[in-house]
Amino acid sequence: MMMKIPGILIRISRMDQSRKLTDLAFQCHISASYLSQIETGKAQPDPQILRQLAKALDLDYTIDQNWLLPARQRLDQFIRTALLSDLDAAREQALNLQRLRKRYVASPLALDYHLAFFVYAIMIKKQRGFSQQKRLLTSIRESFSDTQAALFELACGISDLSQDLIEAEIHLHRCLKINSEPLFNALGHYYASLLYFKKGKSLLASEHCANASRMFNQANCYPFLIYCHIQYAAILAMQEYDRPAAILTSMLESKTLNLMSGTRSVILCKLGYCCINHGRYEQAEAVLERFGDIPHPSEELDFLRCLLKYKKGEIGLMKNQIPADKSYSEPISDLMKVMKAAADQDPRRDKLLITLLKQGRKKLDQHQKRFYLMLLIDYYDEKRSYAKKCQCLQRLAELLQGGEL
Repeated sequence: MMMKIPGILIRISRMDQSRKLTDLAFQCHISASYLSQIETGKAQPDPQILRQLAKALDLDYTIDQNWLLPARQRLDQFIRTALLSDLDAAREQALNLQRLRKRYVASPLALDYHLAFFVYAIMIKKQRGFSQQKRLLTSIRESFSDTQAALFELACGISDLSQDLIEAEIHLHRCLKINSEPLFNALGHYYASLLYFKKGKSLLASEHCANASRMFNQANCYPFLIYCHIQYAAILAMQEYDRPAAILTSMLESKTLNLMSGTRSVILCKLGYCCINHGRYEQAEAVLERFGDIPHPSEELDFLRCLLKYKKGEIGLMKNQIPADKSYSEPISDLMKVMKAAADQDPRRDKLLITLLKQGRKKLDQHQKRFYLMLLIDYYDEKRSYAKKCQCLQRLAELLQGGEL
């Protein structure tokens, strides 16, 4: 049994325990270079060295097929549950899997176990330990199978959508190049559509959305099929008003869709933006009044209500829409800072906007950039700083001409 421990498992266990390669090599009376060769599979050590390594890492290796087969099925189900955003079920499954952690990480499923919890951390937005887990997986990515590689790239792409749009595009492109699980391909297309929507590239966003919708339909994946319809309407709303407004309104009115409050909140936000971006402020107010009574509404609804007041010129009423003691996650936290500065008529709010534009070069989507530029234009117009206003107008024109909106 001991001779069958793969080197990659020794590396995973060492990194999982935050053990330095030199320290482990010293403890087992071997050179660091030799241990590195063992970990990469370039050297096959004798049983005595393997026993020393296993003892040092508290590694009780198992290849019991009667346990491994159902254990793999539990991991696969956990990954699927997390990716499909059934987070309550995923949390319950995570607790059960964590009780078996020691056995998983001492088996051929160690890499799959770490990948599964990497995906889970991304989907529940858990930052604790995330960087360490990513470093571990990145260091052993040459050992990934196609399925593992596709899952890793998909998870990184999802994570980077709110952090770095350039990196997100790289990861999602890699994911879609790998012939892997149909679910990973479908989700790759869906998140690629979200990415290109953020970048203002409507044709690419529409193409990926259509591919995702077709795949989810084939797999009878109902929740994400609904998300694709929402995304399709949002893409349409970049160019027109009537069709997307009708689609989103009919979804909110439907009694048969049985939408969760989170999904209703997303649809309402998309409909609100559609109305506001096309200058239909009264319609926006009407839909927020009609459909806005949602249990546990999203943070974005707070911003949407502020934005509507700003667009209507009701600056004094904006303060009523900003909860004093509520904290927001990114990017809503930055947007709400801007709204508060506008509501307070902060004389230095241009500094805040410029800082956010500079800091967010990689992660700001084109809609946020346009919004910040429009606020700057309004500010410089108010202050009669026409030279700076012209600079902002030029940047806005470049954004539009670049096909990014």
